[in-house]
Amino acid sequence: PRVPLASLRGSSGIAGKIFERIKRVKLYNDLVRRMFDKIDKDFDFIICENDPSYKIGFFYKKINPKTKIVWIMHNPPFFHSGKSSFVIDLLSRVAALFEKASAKYYGNAVDSILVFDERAKRLAEEVGPPVKVVNLPVDIEYFYSLPKNGISQNKTIQLLSLGALSPTRRFEDTISAAAILRHNGYDVRVLLICKDYWGDKNYREEFEKFIESSGIKQHVDARFGGSTEGELLQAMKTSDIFVLPNNVTGWAIGAFEAMAAGLPLVSPRMIASADILRDGVNALLIDVFRPYQIAEKVEALIRDPELYIRIASAGQKLVQEKLSIEG
Repeated sequence: PRVPLASLRGSSGIAGKIFERIKRVKLYNDLVRRMFDKIDKDFDFIICENDPSYKIGFFYKKINPKTKIVWIMHNPPFFHSGKSSFVIDLLSRVAALFEKASAKYYGNAVDSILVFDERAKRLAEEVGPPVKVVNLPVDIEYFYSLPKNGISQNKTIQLLSLGALSPTRRFEDTISAAAILRHNGYDVRVLLICKDYWGDKNYREEFEKFIESSGIKQHVDARFGGSTEGELLQAMKTSDIFVLPNNVTGWAIGAFEAMAAGLPLVSPRMIASADILRDGVNALLIDVFRPYQIAEKVEALIRDPELYIRIASAGQKLVQEKLSIEG
């Protein structure tokens, strides 16, 4: 893009957010046209992923009608998530309707849409092209570790959450749950691999203030620079429970990698990944914005070694059977 995407984040106020969204759409559309101008014009297949790259197919089909366009719709661009403000929520719904109309228009050039779960499939079918659900595989051999035989209450217990730093990740809930657990007498710490990918200065400052005021700052390791692959593997080996506090739907591949590494999962029941999870069988499910529920589930895993082993082992087996990269 002509300017960093991170520069289009962090506006405050309704007018600021509207202007920010308009600028982002214009920047994306400009980027699509520039990408189209740069790529060769004799491809047999073009495979597009997130954001507006699928629009390239619309222009490409005009000069090469035989090219097959495949859209891997990881996040439907017209998905709407609830907002705390009524006005912002209403405007977000209107924007989603415009984005859906745009997807239908440009999607006429798409030959096939691939999604990772049934919820995304229902949304993608509204665009028009044939939709197929495919599993996003996990390299199990790379992440694999034997599940632990429960958690010793006499040691430090580490909760792991990861993902790009964003309000939708709800890392605050992992921290709040840890604060509750520490108040209950458990020596809990939090490791957040939360790369500041978007560079949202306002939210970064807000989040750091939250850590400061949490009462457990010294027990929170927030890695805003992300991690190397080796550091990620080490984080999974040294952690005890993987907590996924997201408040938006999506396919959380990091959670399944952690399950392959033998960690029990605590996850929202509304996230797309929960479609293949069973509460109390291969994961423990919670409601979003409920850190006390995270604390309750984690405490159950601490107090009951058999539950810990059962959830961790069943979760690992689920990944092996349904998400293996070998198919």
